[in-house]
Amino acid sequence: MEIMKQPSTYLRFMPMTLADLEIVDALEQICFPTPWSARTYQRELQHNRYSHYWVVRPKLAQVANSTRTDALPPILAYGGYWILGDDAHVATIASHPEWRRRGIAKWLLLNMLAQARRQGARNATLEVRVSNRAAQKLYTDLGFQEVGQRKAYYPPIRPSESAEDALLLTLFALDDGRVWRGLEREYAAVNSALSQSLRGVQPQ
Repeated sequence: MEIMKQPSTYLRFMPMTLADLEIVDALEQICFPTPWSARTYQRELQHNRYSHYWVVRPKLAQVANSTRTDALPPILAYGGYWILGDDAHVATIASHPEWRRRGIAKWLLLNMLAQARRQGARNATLEVRVSNRAAQKLYTDLGFQEVGQRKAYYPPIRPSESAEDALLLTLFALDDGRVWRGLEREYAAVNSALSQSLRGVQPQ
């Protein structure tokens, strides 16, 4: 499934399936201090009619002839949102720990926003830990604005710690051509950078 105008040479944006849950669960356990269970994802896929979950896979044919020793895992990133009226609420997004800081999470999020826009979403919202500066930068670089806070939203990581507040961020006017053209430029830039980064990498 290609959503943006300029497809990726090396990555594929696809719906998450039940067959993905073993890999997603393994990633979830190492990506989040308070991870969701595989059963939660199963319920989301099978019973939540508002939910839409996605994975980023390598395009195996394009990388199979590499001579490099590093390898692409079968799922590089995953995420999902709920369509609630004209709002897409981003429920989760994560990238493989060994493949961070390359722009894969941004590539995934932009494709998710494009798909949500096709489904009628006019705005996108999400929560982020107040301590997660890297994620906050990703979102604000794409135009998300802080619109509030949720006190004690995230459960404590350790029994001795307190629950952590969340920032509530919103990206307004996905249906506005000016906003969307800016997101398309962000996509073109990250897509080009990823092509350079992933060129010649073998699949596992």
